[in-house]
Amino acid sequence: AVVPDPTYPIHSYAFMLNGAAIHKFELVFDNEFKVDEELFFKNLQKTIDESIPKVKYVVVNFPHNPSCATVTPEFYTKLVEMAKRERFYIISDIAYADITFDGYKTPSIFQAEGALDVAVECFTLSKSYNMAGWRVGFIVGNEKLVGALKRIKSWLDYGM
Repeated sequence: AVVPDPTYPIHSYAFMLNGAAIHKFELVFDNEFKVDEELFFKNLQKTIDESIPKVKYVVVNFPHNPSCATVTPEFYTKLVEMAKRERFYIISDIAYADITFDGYKTPSIFQAEGALDVAVECFTLSKSYNMAGWRVGFIVGNEKLVGALKRIKSWLDYGM
C-alpha cells in the first residue's frame, strides 16, 4: 500500500497489521496550504515505480488529516487514470468532507469518470455530527472491495 507522508496513522497501521508492505511518499503543499498536485503525482509515480512488491492500494485523505490541505476535482480524475494505468485500487477517506472553510466544497472521487472501477470512499458520521467515539460510518464504491470489507466486518462484529 502507498500512503502520503504525513498521514493519519491508521492509514498505515491497517495495512501493516495485515502484513502488507507500506510505501510512503512526501506530501507537498503550496503557499496556500493546498496539495501541490503536480508534485503529488510525480512523487506517487516514483514510489509506485520503486515499490516491491507491486502496489495494490493507494490511500488518500482530503481534506487531509493532519494538515487540512485540499485538492481539486481534477486531482481525482488524474488519480483514477493513474490507478487504471498502474493497476491499483484507491481508498479515499473523506472523514472531514463537511468541515471546510471559505466556500470550499470537498470533491468526491466518484466525480471522476471510471472511479467505481478502482475506488472506494470512506465516510464517518463522528466528525460532521459531533459523535466522537461512536465509530459509525460507511463505505461506498467498488463492489469487490466493499464486499471484502462486508465479509470481514460480518465476522468481527457478529452479535454486536
